[in-house]
Amino acid sequence: MRLAPRTTVPVLTGLIVLLSLGACSSTGTTPSSTPGGTIAVVASTNVWGDVAQSIGGNAVTVTSIISDPNADPHSYEANAQTELAISKAAVVIENGGGYDDFVGTMIAASGTKATVVDAVTVSGKTAVDGQLNEHVWYDFPSVDKVATAIAKALSTVDPSRADTFSANAAAFTEKVAGLQQQLDAVKAAHAGAGVAITEPVPVYLLDAAGLVDKTPTGFSSAVEAQSDVPPRGHAADPRAVQPARRRRPGVQRAGRRAPDHCGARRRHQRGDPGRPGDRDPAAGEGLRLVDVREHRRSRIGAREVTRETTSSLATDAEAPVLELEAAGLAFGDRTVWSGIDLAVAPGEFLAVLGPNGSGKTSLLRVLLGLQQLSTGRLRVLGDTPGKRCCAIGYVPQQRLVDPITPVRPRDLVRMGIDGHRWGLAGLRHRRETRRRVDELLDAVGASEYADVPVGLLSGGEQQRVRIAQALATDPAVLLCDEPLLSLDLGHQRQVVDLIDDRRRSHGTAVVFVTHEINPVLPVVDRVLYVAPAGHAIGRPDDVLTSDTLTRLYGTPVDALRVHDRIVIVGGSNETHHHIERLPR
Repeated sequence: MRLAPRTTVPVLTGLIVLLSLGACSSTGTTPSSTPGGTIAVVASTNVWGDVAQSIGGNAVTVTSIISDPNADPHSYEANAQTELAISKAAVVIENGGGYDDFVGTMIAASGTKATVVDAVTVSGKTAVDGQLNEHVWYDFPSVDKVATAIAKALSTVDPSRADTFSANAAAFTEKVAGLQQQLDAVKAAHAGAGVAITEPVPVYLLDAAGLVDKTPTGFSSAVEAQSDVPPRGHAADPRAVQPARRRRPGVQRAGRRAPDHCGARRRHQRGDPGRPGDRDPAAGEGLRLVDVREHRRSRIGAREVTRETTSSLATDAEAPVLELEAAGLAFGDRTVWSGIDLAVAPGEFLAVLGPNGSGKTSLLRVLLGLQQLSTGRLRVLGDTPGKRCCAIGYVPQQRLVDPITPVRPRDLVRMGIDGHRWGLAGLRHRRETRRRVDELLDAVGASEYADVPVGLLSGGEQQRVRIAQALATDPAVLLCDEPLLSLDLGHQRQVVDLIDDRRRSHGTAVVFVTHEINPVLPVVDRVLYVAPAGHAIGRPDDVLTSDTLTRLYGTPVDALRVHDRIVIVGGSNETHHHIERLPR
């Protein structure tokens, strides 16, 4: 697409002004030093690192944590080297406003006593209609304020050079004033001109230039969400954006509209497409003409579906989310299980029990589409396994995490939301992702330690985080692989309550593999028990009986009720050491 007449010059001029801001610094991010020692300065990005270098000159050594223009500060994962640099810094410069939260985390972890300059706080910018534009380096008055704050911070560290820092700051702001004059000239010549931008980052700059953002809402939303731009999204406001004058692509259209590159006469002569360019009318029964103006998106975690496609995919609320018919699994000549006929309903809690090696985890792998059935048929949410993976949450077994691992709960949950995406996310998407991460952590009671390295958390705390990650896509099915393993009774109860609350409030079906039935017994609807001699499916009271378990194990087994608990007692420890043995 191209901009409307007389809007190209303001945009290009604005970009030149923007790029020239980086030229305010006569040196790059590579610091110089003096024999007398320098002040260590750490900046979250080289935007503020360059400003600090201009003001500090030879008196500072500047380390810019992020200098790659393709890096996303919102999702940057700090490392030990970053923490070490901050711990030794005398001055730390962060953008603030949620742009580079990792800096605050590293400051807290390192225990540094450095003077911290927060650019957003210094700028005085606040949220408008609940939204804060943290890109304050596009606002020249804010840049001046930050430069003054940096000079003051450096003077506090080394008062003997205060005059030099003040003079350098004055020279820097004078250069910024020159850029402001260029911006004023743009405003004088093009005030009120419409411009189109891909995301609302340089809004401060556009406002100062008197330019009007006429980007179609559908276009901006699609770019932010990293999805296809809806057809009408290119030209929601024809005054802002006009298509280039060239032959249109040969896209087939539905309904009684003539297809591209095809005359109406030829269209009506043919009742069926016989070659590219032909298409018969799509107005017959059962075929709907969807107006793209009604194209709205419902966001469900990392998934995005249109209301139109949702209606076409919707099924009866009672339709099974998982269906196995005569399902069997074998590895070579060894049959793990066979002949399983099972339908799991929305909101149902199914416990999968059995000794080690009976194929419980393998069943989850089959449901995830990672392992194929040897015999039989499986449908997951009405589709083949692996096709609806975004609608399935997975809680893995408890595993130890190295205490020095820098990954935080916040990072793990975010990977559950957009870990499948490539490239950088748009501003609006990043804000939505941060909000969603906070909601998920709060829902499982993990907000308090959201920024603590995962390796320092207890087993119960780690499982809470894994559940939050599994719920990130708002799954219709939640698969849990022994999530209670190695947890004490208190933490087991907490994990079970979280999962049970989820399935009751959202209708999420739960398939829960476990060795211990008692922690989940109060919430279980049915049990699938797989054992050497077969399997059994039914209510706990019907499956966990002496007769049924004796049949499944091929040897006498007693199932006893002790208050609200079930105790399984085998006749031979050597034969039955895998059977659940619960405290009396």
